[in-house]
Amino acid sequence: MLIGLDRNGIVRRWFVDAKNYKGGADTRYVNTEPGVIARVSVGQHAFIAGVNGHPDLRVSRNMAHQRAMWSDSLPGMQDEWVVCMTGGQHGTPDVTGLLWPGGIRVVTVEQLLDEIRSYRLAYPANIPVQHLERLKRMLKPSGKR
Repeated sequence: MLIGLDRNGIVRRWFVDAKNYKGGADTRYVNTEPGVIARVSVGQHAFIAGVNGHPDLRVSRNMAHQRAMWSDSLPGMQDEWVVCMTGGQHGTPDVTGLLWPGGIRVVTVEQLLDEIRSYRLAYPANIPVQHLERLKRMLKPSGKR
């Protein structure tokens, strides 16, 4: 979770699930049906088979589940839920229009950073303490299940 206070005094939270899937700049991920994605070679105009020999991959509903769990946690905050596809040595896959279950947007690291920068967040010390204290109580301690 990333948290910040925008210039209008709105506390914003980004819930981010980072993914490092195969592919680079020549790869595009597309939805083939809700909750299923496929990898496409842009240069070859063809689906790319995964380890199971099929191009499609069922993705987790975890982010949609987490959104339902956190949705009422702190009224008055603006939440953004994203899956963030990271790049590798061959570049970053194209995730334009890609959705995770529950309509969760998929973005690249660059897109996420641009979005956060666009809010011109205030200095972190300006985040209301009561919000931070409540959030701390809601998180499980590091290393515990």
